[in-house]
Amino acid sequence: MNPLVSVIVPVFNGANFVRSAIESVLAQTFTDFEVVVLDDASTDESADIVQSLRDPRIRLLRHPKNLGLVATLNDLVREARGMWLARQDHDDLSAPGRLERQLREARTSEDVVAVFSDARLISSNGGYRGRMRTPLDDLSVRWELCHRNPFPHTSAFLKRDAVVAEGGYSDLRSCEDYELWTRLLSRGTIRSVKDCLVQYRQHAGSIMAQEHGANSGLHRSVLRSVASEHLRRTFGVDPERFAPVLDCWHLGEAVSWPDYFGAQQELERLVRVGGAGSDGFRSVVADQDYTLFCRLWRRSKVDAWAFLSGLWRFSRERFLGLPWHRMGAMILAR
Repeated sequence: MNPLVSVIVPVFNGANFVRSAIESVLAQTFTDFEVVVLDDASTDESADIVQSLRDPRIRLLRHPKNLGLVATLNDLVREARGMWLARQDHDDLSAPGRLERQLREARTSEDVVAVFSDARLISSNGGYRGRMRTPLDDLSVRWELCHRNPFPHTSAFLKRDAVVAEGGYSDLRSCEDYELWTRLLSRGTIRSVKDCLVQYRQHAGSIMAQEHGANSGLHRSVLRSVASEHLRRTFGVDPERFAPVLDCWHLGEAVSWPDYFGAQQELERLVRVGGAGSDGFRSVVADQDYTLFCRLWRRSKVDAWAFLSGLWRFSRERFLGLPWHRMGAMILAR
């Protein structure tokens, strides 16, 4: 009998972390799962470490030559036997109740095609670096996907049939996860769990950091393209109507703030027509404003102050809703 969940683990030169990553999966409170590990022609001891775990739930596969992350993920999707796919990076950790909690959320409605979670951000040695918060309701998900990828890939819990029907991951060399989430919206509802069910390790040696870092200019261009297609596909609009938002968030370009907030206002009207939301939407928008201010502050103090001035003129409520205690510390530390 096939397992209900397939945990899919792409590995490339992950000898330093892969044991603890897979052991965190094996320690799940939910037990009806398999762990499918695909080693993408590592040059270290990754495959040997996985093989040494000797657990019957683990299936170890190998590529004879390195094919890259997207090809590895698509091979894992094809090899998986479960109804649900749980993504696990070779250097991240899953909380013991992760699969149980995400499966429970997935079963709340037949149209759920993906469940994510918040993530605890950690350094290469496990030190705490912050928390990645995710949108929880349909309206917030649709809004966030216009501005950024709001979900940690390593927390993905996906309906396999929906992923297969969408053709799996696209070979973009960047943003393959973000792009898949936008396509899955046409298949059903995307949810997230407020709890930190994964620990997401941020370091220069991760698979995604290596691929995206080598193509930083391409990465920004693809981000904008993915968001544009999300606007076209989900709302049936010409994405260039929202060029100030796309250019600001995805290309990091300076924009006219009156044009930016005008485009955001029009975008919010579209999102509210197409999605069901809750009071959590306002907190998502506030978090976005804070994130954008932080980005601008690191790049240009002048642009950051101009953004705040524009926000004050556009919406006193949003301006006053910013986390001024955190922003004040940042400003005073300059």
